Amino acid sequence: MRFVGAREFDESALRDAIARQLSQIAERGLKETRANDAAFFLELFYRRHGYLGASMHCEILAGGGTLPLKIAEGPMPEIARVDFAGNRQVTDETLHDYLIGATRASFSRFLGQLPFVEADIEAGVDRLRSFYTSQGFLHAQVEPTRVRFSRDKTEAFVTVPIHEGRQYFFGTVAFRGETMLLEGALSGRHRRLVADRA
Repeated sequence: MRFVGAREFDESALRDAIARQLSQIAERGLKETRANDAAFFLELFYRRHGYLGASMHCEILAGGGTLPLKIAEGPMPEIARVDFAGNRQVTDETLHDYLIGATRASFSRFLGQLPFVEADIEAGVDRLRSFYTSQGFLHAQVEPTRVRFSRDKTEAFVTVPIHEGRQYFFGTVAFRGETMLLEGALSGRHRRLVADRA
């Protein structure tokens, strides 16, 4: 296996990314289907690292002993701006942290703008939905993001449409029947339980 065109990752990192496919090739021989699998999973590796336009091309050379894998990395778009549309009761700053938390954890080496990783953004939208539910917005809707790229594909502008709806709170809690504890103590325990679940 030879990697042609790789600039951002060294050969060791690329081999680690498709270690399973390389192992299958070593054990069962170099066939077109296995070569295509290696190219497919290497492309997934690049996309998980923000290279949305990355593409791979493989061609088994005569004799079947060498597989040059040609890599076209393409640009890695960065998140230039994130806009939240429709939020009224939750700040943009709070929502921003939930949306890009996974990307920030994966790319902690980035000091400025973060790369746009589609899977991380989708996971972030799911976290936003869970957050709204935990805050009592039982009917909140966080729609899929709208993404616009710059002409050179180096910047991504993300918009997250949100419909918060009504926020629900617990009202007065009344206890009936015989209890071993005073009602005040039960109410305090109930409040702690609600706070823990939130």
